[in-house]
Amino acid sequence: MLVAPDAFPPAPPSVPYSVFKLLHIIGLVLLVGNVTVTSVWKVFADRTGQPAIAAFATRMVIVTDWFLTLGGVALLAVGEYGMTTSPACRSSARAGSR
Repeated sequence: MLVAPDAFPPAPPSVPYSVFKLLHIIGLVLLVGNVTVTSVWKVFADRTGQPAIAAFATRMVIVTDWFLTLGGVALLAVGEYGMTTSPACRSSARAGSR
């Protein structure tokens, strides 16, 4: 039995390459920014010499590491996967292999 081409729903529009690239860059900024700010924050807290401030800074470093670092890594992975599977990446890879 033949089915008319318009009997199927249209394919969903693909997500543009630039969206995945933006996700990738945001993930990178979260990851590198968190690592940089965390070390500065901890150094300044330790320099106060007050154990309560150092303990609070340590707790906040752990919290931000869990959320921002893992969030950054997840966005990096999603962005990279999306960029490598997007039609724009596949067409440029084919063009370079000629």
